[in-house]
Amino acid sequence: MEEIENIFKSMDIDQNEKIEYTEFLAAMMDHEKFEMNDEKIKLAFKHLDFDDSGYIERREITKLMGTDNEAVVDYILSIVDTDKDGKISFEEFRTLMINESFHV
Repeated sequence: MEEIENIFKSMDIDQNEKIEYTEFLAAMMDHEKFEMNDEKIKLAFKHLDFDDSGYIERREITKLMGTDNEAVVDYILSIVDTDKDGKISFEEFRTLMINESFHV
């Protein structure tokens, strides 16, 4: 868990305890530096799934990004939510984290 906390802290460039949109994008573009494996991906997903529903939902993205800007949340969902059900499953998150051809 400490390792995941360190990853999130390293993503929080301005140290305001929120991961803004640009910080999120920067981390996703350089995700290889985190040496993600399935165990770390599961821990990261669990950390983002605040209500333990098994999905990262709109309200969790809003809280994580520190914005209520619907366009930002819609954009993130348009990229990651491949089955278009309005939430991010573990498999969608895993694909995002390991897919070297992922581009925003």
